[in-house]
Amino acid sequence: MEFIYKKVSKDDLRKRMEHCEIDSESKSVPVYKGFRYFSTFDLREDEEANFFLVAINKQSNNVVGVMRIKCYSLGSVEYVSESTKVEGDYFTLISFVDVKEEFKRKGIATNLYRTLNDVLTTEDMLMGTKLSWEGAKAKLDKLRKQLVTKCPVYNSYSDYAEELYEECDW
Repeated sequence: MEFIYKKVSKDDLRKRMEHCEIDSESKSVPVYKGFRYFSTFDLREDEEANFFLVAINKQSNNVVGVMRIKCYSLGSVEYVSESTKVEGDYFTLISFVDVKEEFKRKGIATNLYRTLNDVLTTEDMLMGTKLSWEGAKAKLDKLRKQLVTKCPVYNSYSDYAEELYEECDW
């Protein structure tokens, strides 16, 4: 099986997902069938997301993996859009990584991280979020630090603050 990995906007992903089935078992959030977290809520107009990285199955042309990316201001931890972003004044946050159930264990999350490394610059700073049980089991925090090499990588904002504190010359 071959996959295409690329960066897409929320609008492009919304169009691509228009005719995709919603999991009838999902109770509170309308999750796309086969995914655990990726839902229609992620693609709403008012939802903050700078871009997504996706894995597309070459045979079916369907999205089988998603990484949601947001950018925030360092000082106030406010959302920063692409048009208001100032170099060195923000951090990039991986909101989630989700792979369709039948495509797990095929290297998709790994390749999404590799694609992220290609998208980031040396001016960026990457932060993760608290991992789900599945993400912790897959050791995504270690994978993130191993594969994202273009910029500093932190597992959380607390890790970043701790490093700043250690660097202070008291």
